[in-house]
Amino acid sequence: MNKKVWKYLKISLITLLISIILIISTALIIIFFYEDKIKDVIVSELNENLNTEIVVKNIDLELFKKFPNASITFKEVTIKDAIPDSVKGDLFTAKRIYLLFSVIDIFTGNYNISKIECKEGFAKILIYKNGKDNYHFWKEINDSISDNQRVNPLVVNLKKLIFNDMGFYFKDFKKAQQFNGLINKLYFKGNFSKDIYDMSVNGDVFVNKISNKDDNFISNNSVEISSNINVDNTTNKYTITEGKLILEKIVFNIDGFLIYNDLTQFIDAKLTGENIEILTVINSLPATYSAYLDKYKTKGIIQLSSTVKGEIKTGKIPEIKAFFTLSDGYFKEKTSRENVGKTI
Repeated sequence: MNKKVWKYLKISLITLLISIILIISTALIIIFFYEDKIKDVIVSELNENLNTEIVVKNIDLELFKKFPNASITFKEVTIKDAIPDSVKGDLFTAKRIYLLFSVIDIFTGNYNISKIECKEGFAKILIYKNGKDNYHFWKEINDSISDNQRVNPLVVNLKKLIFNDMGFYFKDFKKAQQFNGLINKLYFKGNFSKDIYDMSVNGDVFVNKISNKDDNFISNNSVEISSNINVDNTTNKYTITEGKLILEKIVFNIDGFLIYNDLTQFIDAKLTGENIEILTVINSLPATYSAYLDKYKTKGIIQLSSTVKGEIKTGKIPEIKAFFTLSDGYFKEKTSRENVGKTI
């Protein structure tokens, strides 16, 4: 190596070393001077706005773990049920919760939370027979106070919400509906602070059970989700476009809308699937339905088009229509010699 090359290499290495030292030194100074202040702001805002108790083992300011963002990390978090009872269960637990914001916010003193990540925990959401629930843990904003009167150093302007390795349990006692499973990974992206916004959803979930009264719709199935949803919080209307659902390797396309507010609970959705092995469909059905098909011998590929439309209030079931086209196969009773082929 000639002397000129070695000289430039030496200068580059020294510059790199100095830069690393400066970055680490700056990070240590920030943590030393600002960590307690930031933690005080976060804890103060939580105490002021929470409707229930929260227990946190430790709170840390981290500058490199979620770089280029800074993060306040809550460790071993438990949020209690948001109910007036003296004895409360756990609404939410997590091994780690990361609140992400810009490093610049540290110097301005105004912290804009743009992203939240939750890891390794469990959420239990309940709706009781009287219509009340356990999950409204955040106090409503007093509209009588003007924006100029609100002096708030912490602003949640959420753009991304991430869950990893989170168990979940939902039960509506009034409607006898239940939904539980495990979120391997689930990403929500959108401008959540707006009344109307577009949201993308992507994830991988294992569903233990989805049931309505005595009917099980999905049991012990892996589900992959990819969808764009227009959210209208003024009417609680959710419109799905370019929705894709992969259930045990069966690919379904979904579009439609759901309205779910105090006055209206209505669904109008379409689900289609192409080139699906009929045996794969039958094997993925809950035992109640697959047992009914045990008397049939099947083989072939189906094209599916189905619709779900109607009210989903207590005591009402929406109208479900399904159309199948069978090709390269048959559908017949095991005791019969005649096949039903082509279209059924």
